[in-house]
Amino acid sequence: MEFSGYTDMALGSAKILGINLIDNFNRPFLSRNISEYWRRWHISLSSWCTDFIYNPFIVKYRKYGNLTVIGGVFLTFFVIGIWHAANWTFVVLGLLQGVAIVYEFYTKKYRLKVASGYPKSMVNAVSRIIVFVFVCVSMVFFFSPSISESWYILSHLFNFSTCSATASLTISNKIVFGLSLLFFILIFIAEMYNEKGTNVLSVFLKQPLWLQWFGYTGLIAAIWFANYAHPELLPFEYMRF
Repeated sequence: MEFSGYTDMALGSAKILGINLIDNFNRPFLSRNISEYWRRWHISLSSWCTDFIYNPFIVKYRKYGNLTVIGGVFLTFFVIGIWHAANWTFVVLGLLQGVAIVYEFYTKKYRLKVASGYPKSMVNAVSRIIVFVFVCVSMVFFFSPSISESWYILSHLFNFSTCSATASLTISNKIVFGLSLLFFILIFIAEMYNEKGTNVLSVFLKQPLWLQWFGYTGLIAAIWFANYAHPELLPFEYMRF
């Protein structure tokens, strides 16, 4: 929500000036494999790395066959990792993504053969859950300041003995929690329609003007209320990049 939201603000600001930028996210957490995930997540960065790192590498060293593809994948994700910062945590994050894509590359035929024996809807659901869990676990390295702290978090994921009984600010405030849940449900429904091919924004913009402005006013009020209820909210996590 955060990263996508603040790039949406950049897209909207550019559009006001008559500049159309590419979308940076395309519902990445509905991806069925890691390769698809990186075609949907941070599209501006991943597409740039594909055009200027991966493609030139595999063209130059194509005589080595599959080894070139593997080398290109790891080189690309190594660059994506250190692009965020010169920290080993980002290198590990990039390598994990590279390992996942290489694994998918070598097991594709086998996985398709296994999946053919199950309903497509079930295969898609399970695939999305696996991808989501893998991304969430690997992103521990993204938010941790060091490898040792990343390992500590991963090794204590299911250790509930030291959990604090104090609820977070969002959960403890019933009104804010209710509004957050409401908007999450609305966004989830809209994105599911978008995923199925219905452009919800285009449908909204075809509604009567008074209805559009009712929606705009509601969103502005929600933004104001969120800021009023939580003036202590931290700045965007991604602003540090």
